[in-house]
Amino acid sequence: MSWKRKTKWTLAIAAVIVSGGGGTYWYITGANRPAATAQAAESTATVQKGNIRLSVSGTSQFQTQRMQNITAPADGVIRTMNLTRSQPVKQGDVLLQLSDSATEASLKDAQTTLAKLQQDLDELLNEQQSLRIVAPGDGKLTLGANIDVGSSISQSAKVGTVSANATLTVKLLFPVEEAAPFAAGTPVDLAVAGYALSRTGTVKTVGTEWKPDASGNRLVEVEVEVANDGTLDAGLDASGSVAVGGRELKSTATAKLEYAKTVALLSETSGTVVELKKKTGDVVRAGETIALIANDTLPASIASKQNEIARQMRTVDDLQKRVDELTVIAPFDGVFSTDFANQKTNVLANFPVGASVEAGALFGAVASLDVMTLPVQVDELDLTSIKPGLQAEVTVDAISGKRFEGEVIQVSTVGTTTNGVTYYDAIVAVDNKDQQLKYGMTGTAEVLIQDKRNVLVLPVEALRIQRGAATVTVLREDGTREENVPVQIGIRSKTQVEVTGGLKEGDRVVIPTRQTTPNGTQQQIDALRQQFQQGGGMPQGGGLPQGGAPGGGGGAAGGGR
Repeated sequence: MSWKRKTKWTLAIAAVIVSGGGGTYWYITGANRPAATAQAAESTATVQKGNIRLSVSGTSQFQTQRMQNITAPADGVIRTMNLTRSQPVKQGDVLLQLSDSATEASLKDAQTTLAKLQQDLDELLNEQQSLRIVAPGDGKLTLGANIDVGSSISQSAKVGTVSANATLTVKLLFPVEEAAPFAAGTPVDLAVAGYALSRTGTVKTVGTEWKPDASGNRLVEVEVEVANDGTLDAGLDASGSVAVGGRELKSTATAKLEYAKTVALLSETSGTVVELKKKTGDVVRAGETIALIANDTLPASIASKQNEIARQMRTVDDLQKRVDELTVIAPFDGVFSTDFANQKTNVLANFPVGASVEAGALFGAVASLDVMTLPVQVDELDLTSIKPGLQAEVTVDAISGKRFEGEVIQVSTVGTTTNGVTYYDAIVAVDNKDQQLKYGMTGTAEVLIQDKRNVLVLPVEALRIQRGAATVTVLREDGTREENVPVQIGIRSKTQVEVTGGLKEGDRVVIPTRQTTPNGTQQQIDALRQQFQQGGGMPQGGGLPQGGAPGGGGGAAGGGR
């Protein structure tokens, strides 16, 4: 594309240089030439309103704005393959899965280790919470004989018991025949040794097996429970009687009252007893503190275990990430194609399920075709005029009769030099929602720099440039000529120049006769273009490049319309 633009500029500006040589000669020696000859060869142009635009154009092949190669993330074996040679995909679709047995085994081991460390930490935290020993329920406390302030205890050691004393039980023996009518809830009158008044209890259970007494009588065990009003306690002797059918049936002997439920009080941590809140014989409520334990090494053990867990979690996360990466998903909506890997061969034929694959193996690429890009080469003299946001018109060789709207989205800052001219890529983005544009199609983008409507314009060859000033020869209505009329000019296209001052609409100017001279060098052409871009003037002193011109087209490959 660059040689096309370069040739176009060379031809356009060389033409101006060719005509410029004659114009300069005419300007310098015109006074010595016969007037009749000059008038016969001259033509004129009228200053009139029109449209003029300044643009840069270029031709290249369409690319996609978003494309991502699909490669094997690691060495492994193909477990799942959901790719075909060409297919549409949606973001998040699973494209393929690999299996890496070593990584997967390492992850499983690391997860097991992490679970064990977490269990250890939970136990330590439970120990920390258990430095305060509390009553498991309501009842009477009995501490162990060796439990006192300063005592050392180990984890799971028995500290004492808490006996639920709200209800007491006693197991009385009755003759089998007499106990036959007893049932749960049957009232029992209890006589407790040392108490003048009896207590009323109820049958809880009646035994199913009998035992003989010394006389050979068959006896059965009847368990009776009685509510404790606070005056009773375990260990007291009691006997019972039951009224059945007007008869009073008595137990054959006394038995001792027992607590309905006794719970062992165990230490869930190791350490030293630093305080006892309760003593043996105290009635306690569930949750009340009984003793405080100190363990100086426990905080350090907890901190160490937490650090181990943090390190192990990082290991698990790293391995999990490596396993997750074995599943390759579509990065965005688009089309997957193996052509991005090899246009001639279906590379997927080498990767069936079960095949081994090396990290980096290329399967193809996913490309989003919603927005296509066209890189347009801009030479260094036009670079300052090209900025992101400029609009562009794009035509495509394969789609005749249609113009696409584009926009410059990026201008490169690093150029490439060819034949002494440095070029930079301006990236033009083109909407492609209807998918008409295909990857690799040839397109031409014309980037509009300036577009002025209904302004005064004049053919560019009517200008003469001397000592940094533009002048024209005006042909008055009476046929007289006014030489070196200063004019102010604006933007320039290849064929026209905007007149901003010095002339009015309808003025006729003389287009000087040009003489043919050899084409200027590329250096002369670039110098001339740069001079126009920097203000339209010649270097001070009036000097022209050899074979120079009095005027030229705009600094970009635009055209007047």
